Amino acid sequence: MSLVITGEVAEAIISIAEKYGYSPEEYIAMKIINDLDPKMRLRIYAGLFQKYYLEAKKLAKENDIVQASEKYWGAITALLNIIGELKNVSHFSHSDYWDIMEMIISETQDDEMRRLLATVEKMHANYYHNFIRKENFPSYVKDAESLIRKLIEYIGSIDRDIAKELTQK
Repeated sequence: MSLVITGEVAEAIISIAEKYGYSPEEYIAMKIINDLDPKMRLRIYAGLFQKYYLEAKKLAKENDIVQASEKYWGAITALLNIIGELKNVSHFSHSDYWDIMEMIISETQDDEMRRLLATVEKMHANYYHNFIRKENFPSYVKDAESLIRKLIEYIGSIDRDIAKELTQK
């Protein structure tokens, strides 16, 4: 099933989502999330992860650094949203994402994750400011991929089913 929103409603959603740094899908999901059961919320975030991750890899291959940067950010924040749901902690802002990451680092003693998230946060900023050079972008992608693997592994330690869903497709 799909939903097509056009005209002024679509323009309003896109405008408001961009104002807060979200994609239209993320913004809509965020607004309705409290009305959904927990399993549906996890499925939505898993679907967003898969969507953004596939788009990020495709855009990176096409050397669309600005768009690929933002899609990697979206994929990783979807994973952090899953962890927030699983741990029952807030996950709707940058500071929430850092709080989740600090919690993970404390539990896993994997301090590298702090640097990896900082790198991916730079990728998010690149969407707005376009400062990452083409020759340096592969190292950013490498860090994003490493963080994705680590977050999925962490999710798997909490809920194997959702981790399995993340690695399909």
